[in-house]
Amino acid sequence: MDLALFGKLLGRWLWPESCAHCLRDIKEESRGGLCRNCFHKETSPIHRPFCLSCGSPLSGSRPECPPCRGKKRACRPIVALYAYRDAAVSAIRAFKYLGHQRAALELGSAMGGRFADYPEISDFEAAVPMPLHWRRLRERGYNQAELLARGLFRETGLPIVHALRRSRRTMPLVSLTREERKEAVSDAFEPALPADAIHGRRFLLIDDVATSTASLEECARTLRRAGAAAVGAYVLARQF
Repeated sequence: MDLALFGKLLGRWLWPESCAHCLRDIKEESRGGLCRNCFHKETSPIHRPFCLSCGSPLSGSRPECPPCRGKKRACRPIVALYAYRDAAVSAIRAFKYLGHQRAALELGSAMGGRFADYPEISDFEAAVPMPLHWRRLRERGYNQAELLARGLFRETGLPIVHALRRSRRTMPLVSLTREERKEAVSDAFEPALPADAIHGRRFLLIDDVATSTASLEECARTLRRAGAAAVGAYVLARQF
């Protein structure tokens, strides 16, 4: 038996990996910290039609949902792979708060595997991970959005560009209303590249979860003011 394979099997026997959702030991290859059953049966992929302005599923044939119609968006389109519920929530919590970095890379690869299904984002030339404030990055030790972008790069070759940074630390947005989220992230980002490295380019923001889309919109406005030709977003999950 190959020594690398033997070491992998021995490690799994000594320290079995548990599924982030059902918590059972994973006896076969995991995907994004989930067992095969949870990855395929306990996630909810978002299928067409969906709103191009916020990524929410649509029931009609129009390209935008009622709340988005008539509103000018700096970030468009927004494409989400999964609905933020069930196993998607468990997987994201595992890599965001429990240090399971490999799960983020694998889910980024899953985003890459579906990339060709979305022609709306096919002409963007670089992936821009949602930046963390340096203090939060030091606390966590990694940026989960960057890990997703790395997984995406593995599958698509879409280059990663750190075009943004957080100019100030924002409070957690989880418990805030939509308007409070807008206020919290206002002027929270700034360009991290010179103007000539941004001007005329088409950037695709990468993040784990979009809720109100306030952060994506603020990032897009920042890049557009710096001269970007277009800004869209590709996120792992969309919360409704």
